[in-house]
Amino acid sequence: TALPTFFWAGRFRRVHPDFVFPECSAAHLWVLWRCGNVEKRLPPLRLLEGADMPNRNSQKRLSDTRYLMNKIEIKRRRGQLSWVPVVRLHR
Repeated sequence: TALPTFFWAGRFRRVHPDFVFPECSAAHLWVLWRCGNVEKRLPPLRLLEGADMPNRNSQKRLSDTRYLMNKIEIKRRRGQLSWVPVVRLHR
């Protein structure tokens, strides 16, 4: 499946110009991180870069999300993943 592209502010980006990070649980954020949302034309969040974001706040949220998802991924690789610790990591 091809990634969606949007042209705004003079360049191609992977999100639309009014993109905001969703308010959701860590479990749902993990799904968006790995899979994206086809209906909303949102690629997997792990494929996004700071330059794709419409503003500094969104860049910071992407950075924070990447940090959290890396922590979750480490736990998953060690076989220590259950959603109770994931929710604690998110707090």
